[in-house]
Amino acid sequence: MLAQPSFSAYTVPDPANVRCSALGVLRGRIVWDAVTPPGGATVSYDVTQPDGGVVSSSATSYALPAVSLIGGYVVQTRLSAGGWRSAGVTVSVTNVGGVYVCG
Repeated sequence: MLAQPSFSAYTVPDPANVRCSALGVLRGRIVWDAVTPPGGATVSYDVTQPDGGVVSSSATSYALPAVSLIGGYVVQTRLSAGGWRSAGVTVSVTNVGGVYVCG
């Protein structure tokens, strides 16, 4: 059996430069910079939607749903070893006349 690396003193970093991109009429993305994992681990990202739903991905972007979910989206880094998460970064999304606006 493979031994799992020990990350007891490791703090999972938040994704950096979380921002919106390609905003338009009922379309847009939340994007961020990749997090480099410690040796022996991989990372994925969890995006918590305003309704509490969570979407997990290894990509560094999230497509906003066509049906507008207005409010705060929290982007977290998840470490494969142990499933630990970062604290998270929140980006606020609003809809003005059918066009997504981020703040």
